[in-house]
Amino acid sequence: MKKIDTGLVGQAAFTVIRNVMAQLSDGLWECSPKMEKYWKNADVEILDDRVFINVNMENWNSPFLNMTDKEVKAWFAKRIKDVVKIFPNTIWKRDCLDRVDGYSDSVTVKDIYGVYDTLLERKSR
Repeated sequence: MKKIDTGLVGQAAFTVIRNVMAQLSDGLWECSPKMEKYWKNADVEILDDRVFINVNMENWNSPFLNMTDKEVKAWFAKRIKDVVKIFPNTIWKRDCLDRVDGYSDSVTVKDIYGVYDTLLERKSR
């Protein structure tokens, strides 16, 4: 497994990415052959409060095999946005303080958007 430093810190950021992994295997993309290869070849971990995405670079069937770190982070960022948008009455805006179903009570759309921006290597606004 290749360990990719996301640039994220803290339990809330870990929860956001961990939720994407859960949606890939048991939620939004459950029973999706297209997405199965992604969740089977990736994991997320938190070490010393830093969040890492681990991807399989040895399995010839891994979709991450030819991706750069930046491309892997962008792929996860896009899935984060997809997950938030499936919840009714949730507004995808940087300053939205609404809570999102499926996340801990302390995570808002604004928090999730911050994770999204960091993964895309955007400067905070």
